[in-house]
Amino acid sequence: MNFRRISSRIFLYFLIAFFSINTLVPANSMLANAASKATIKSISPINTTVNQGDAFNLPTTVKANMSDGTVKDVSVVWSPRSASTSKVGTFIFNGTVSGYSSAVTLTLSVKAKISSIKNLTVSIGQNTQYSLPSTVSATMSDGTTASVAVTWSPSTVDTSKTGTFTYSGTVQGL
Repeated sequence: MNFRRISSRIFLYFLIAFFSINTLVPANSMLANAASKATIKSISPINTTVNQGDAFNLPTTVKANMSDGTVKDVSVVWSPRSASTSKVGTFIFNGTVSGYSSAVTLTLSVKAKISSIKNLTVSIGQNTQYSLPSTVSATMSDGTTASVAVTWSPSTVDTSKTGTFTYSGTVQGL
């Protein structure tokens, strides 16, 4: 038996074991490695509403909930790649994120906007109680009509005087 060969191998194993155990890794390096190994746990669906004809661009990043509890912006590629708001409706876009096995969903609701509102003409008797309406009928961009809230100026009607009076109404979305 060659003790010299055995003892040099034992010494070599001892050195490898000693340096493996006593090699220190800086704490910030360990933290950086742990953070870089975090995986995407989930990405919440996105719901967006815009008016017909308004500009809308699909986002280039989405918020990802990571396995280490953090939230990270990650790049997303959509299918279809662009959104049109020329038509009223609900449109679904599926996104792909590298390192995430599920699809990301964006639901875009395009709602009709107000095209026009007809002027109101009302005849009332002197000294009668009258309140301006809180809503008016609007023609929407898709051809439908809708009742929309209106704010008047002035906000009250004085019926103690006779004559023709003009009140201006303001609605949101026109």
